[in-house]
Amino acid sequence: MYSNLTARVPSRHSAGAELALKRRLREGLCLRLMATTLIAALFTIINPSPSKADMNLKLYAYNLMSWKQFECYNWLISKESNWNPKARNGSHYGLGQMRSKWYGTLHPHKQIRVHMKYLSHRYGGDACKALAHLERKGWH
Repeated sequence: MYSNLTARVPSRHSAGAELALKRRLREGLCLRLMATTLIAALFTIINPSPSKADMNLKLYAYNLMSWKQFECYNWLISKESNWNPKARNGSHYGLGQMRSKWYGTLHPHKQIRVHMKYLSHRYGGDACKALAHLERKGWH
């Protein structure tokens, strides 16, 4: 009977741990926000007149991977399509210049996810390996 009562009463230590956890989560969110703002500023320096859609695609892709992978992925997509989801080169379409008309009709966010799945299958998810292959062979 008394064991139920003590289980419901929070201890002072658990409240302190909960506050510390909330503080760390808040700090993590602040750091993520600062990093995203910094990335947006860097893109503005690198590409002085990016469109809002271009920035949204890059930020969307960045949130799917680490910074190191994103650096490579950004170069890869810039070389392939210059972040234009409607890009076409012969029989290759979209951001990742995939060889499928279906890919070219997808929403740009879906194009990024499908392209990441392709990189995962072919290069173990490593955008830097794909970029190195593109620079070495001219395709990825």
